[in-house]
Amino acid sequence: EISHSGSEFMSALFNGGFLRLSESKIFHHGSDYGGAGVRNNGVMEIVDSAIYDNHGGENGGGGGIANYGRMVISGSLVEGNTGISGGGIYNEGALEVIDSTVDGNQSFDYGGGVFNTGTLELRGTSIGGEAGNSAQLDGGGVYLEVSDATPSLRLLDGSSILNNQAGGDGGGIYAGGSVELSLCETCTIAGNDAGTLLSGSGGGLYAFGVLTSTFYGPGVHNNTPDQVAPGGTVDVRVAAGEDDAEEFRSAVELLDLPAGTVYHESQDLEFTYDDGSNLHSDQYVGIRFQNVQVPPSAIILDARIVFTTDEVGSGDTAVRIEMEATTAPAAYERVNASFGISTRPTFGGVDWEPEPWTVVDESGHKQATPSFGFMVQNMVSRPDWVSGNPMAFVFQGQTPQEAGATRTASAFDANPDKAPRLVVHYLMPN
Repeated sequence: EISHSGSEFMSALFNGGFLRLSESKIFHHGSDYGGAGVRNNGVMEIVDSAIYDNHGGENGGGGGIANYGRMVISGSLVEGNTGISGGGIYNEGALEVIDSTVDGNQSFDYGGGVFNTGTLELRGTSIGGEAGNSAQLDGGGVYLEVSDATPSLRLLDGSSILNNQAGGDGGGIYAGGSVELSLCETCTIAGNDAGTLLSGSGGGLYAFGVLTSTFYGPGVHNNTPDQVAPGGTVDVRVAAGEDDAEEFRSAVELLDLPAGTVYHESQDLEFTYDDGSNLHSDQYVGIRFQNVQVPPSAIILDARIVFTTDEVGSGDTAVRIEMEATTAPAAYERVNASFGISTRPTFGGVDWEPEPWTVVDESGHKQATPSFGFMVQNMVSRPDWVSGNPMAFVFQGQTPQEAGATRTASAFDANPDKAPRLVVHYLMPN
């Protein structure tokens, strides 16, 4: 344990070489400079330790930890520290945080939990928690400062930005310019609050530009006053029975229906083989969303559809998703042999191999399609796109269906609250 060391200029622990800190506590230290608890200029690992109740001054960043080198924090707690430019952690180097918690820290300016100008990777880690971190200005959870290099933040393995507060913008994350940001499909940015002291927006994320390879949009939710800024979020469900429909690819002898018949009275949507009541038919599925409020100048951060499991299915299946190539797609009509879904012009396409659906009424990342943000970007960039227009998508099976391979989702006619849901996050240019 290191406590009450009380230097005006030095950290409680300074590393300029190679150091592994294990099963230790560093607490109750104050310094006018950053990293009141720990300052690392070399290579350092912090394992199963607690860095808490340290207080940095106005001459450096990071109340608890300041990292200028390479650092790994594992199985540890960074809690109750205060300072500027990162109440909990200031990172200018390469930092990986694994199975740890950064919570209850406070910054007197930016980055309540973490202030990052380098590379930051979170694995199984929570920035925030029961108490949440807070910043008097921007970036309650994490503040990303753009300097000579582009800072990066990667959330992996169920990491979360949770219950943080910013007096200004970016309750969860604030990005001061174009940054690299990844959010995995089991990760969340939730329960954060912007504008607690000043007028602010971007309860989940405030960013001017994002360079991202993976961003799971449905993981950004329940933030105040909004999810993403400057920009917005569209979260709409299928709103009518005529907006989710199936087209039989072959004749259904049981019902005396020819191939190409469009049917929208079903209680469920099969992707993409319908064996209910011995129908024995591959099919197309069309899904249309009304009133998609995305401005023509928007930059799409992520777009995908989330379903709700109606019946379990675990066999291998593959589905192709394309977007209808019109800015005003019509609802589906029930007409025999009309081929009213498969003949609609489409463009783009993503391949989807859904995970097993094993729990009825589950609606999470397993029931979410891959991102098709590039298709939505194409659509809203067209000169005739108007915010509030509908969008429609066509689903087609890519492999022969085996028993139990179909994924079966709830349709509007079964329960409107379980109907397919379109989630789009977008940013607006400066």
